[in-house]
Amino acid sequence: NIASAEALTEAINNHFNGGIRAETTARQSGSKVDYLLRTFAPVANDVAPEERPNTDERSIDVLVATGALAEGFNLQDAPVLINYDLSWTVLTLAQRMGRILRPWHEPREIHIYNLIPSTMNDTRIQMALNWRNRLLDRNRQYAAFADIPVMLEETRDKSDRALEMFALATHLTAEQEITLDLDETLRFMERTEGLKTSSFLTDLALIDEKERSRIEGLPAGFRSARETSHSTALFLLLRYRRRPYAALFNRNGDLIYDHEARDRIMDGIRCEEETPLARASLYPTDDEFDQWIERARQAWAEEHKCDARDVTYIAAMALMHAQ
Repeated sequence: NIASAEALTEAINNHFNGGIRAETTARQSGSKVDYLLRTFAPVANDVAPEERPNTDERSIDVLVATGALAEGFNLQDAPVLINYDLSWTVLTLAQRMGRILRPWHEPREIHIYNLIPSTMNDTRIQMALNWRNRLLDRNRQYAAFADIPVMLEETRDKSDRALEMFALATHLTAEQEITLDLDETLRFMERTEGLKTSSFLTDLALIDEKERSRIEGLPAGFRSARETSHSTALFLLLRYRRRPYAALFNRNGDLIYDHEARDRIMDGIRCEEETPLARASLYPTDDEFDQWIERARQAWAEEHKCDARDVTYIAAMALMHAQ
């Protein structure tokens, strides 16, 4: 949680007495989080050499991240991940691993440490019981872990498998050190990410190279519109400091969902091949579209406390409520 992240960051800085620099993403604005990510992982985030920390500004040695950074961010400059709090599900654990188990320019070893709560295996404590019950409710996730026996515990009924994090905790505590096969680990992470967002991640995986190249070659600034049964809204794919951000705005250009809610945003704009365009009577005029996009772009820049001139839009989709 936020309090733990702040306390841990302070403790690290105090313990090393300035020898290393620790920062946290807790309670930070969007622009500050972007700065922290770019400073901590400049290679992964495509920061130009001239923009990287100089001798007057130290790089970040330890980044204490909250759950919001568990997926979708590139942090592979770091070869070490410490799970300070064991997550509720193995899905989250895999997503965290995915932040550093990404392509790198040279071979290297990755180390992942999991700190196990002392109460995990104590069934006399309600915390352990609640943990177990919550996990057993997540039946739809079981199939993703069929090839990860460490994380599965057989029940009396051989046809029923119960995913239990405290079984994983017991194994990790007993084994102390585990060497993972990289290919198997990456396949496992792909399956778990597919479970979490089964729409746009699956769509991306199905795009062939020719179609991907065509999409990547489209010029910035294209627009579309579709009808929706929900309130009228505007989707923008923005670019700020070389990083893309998805955001959803209302009719007035006020921010509804920021990039942290990209799963919900992408599910909301997802179209099938047969999805029709908005009727001409609902489609915004060019001037209306321009003004709507500009209001939204300015609102996003204000929310992130950055210069709107540095924020460009790549694509826009008007979601028009069908009367």
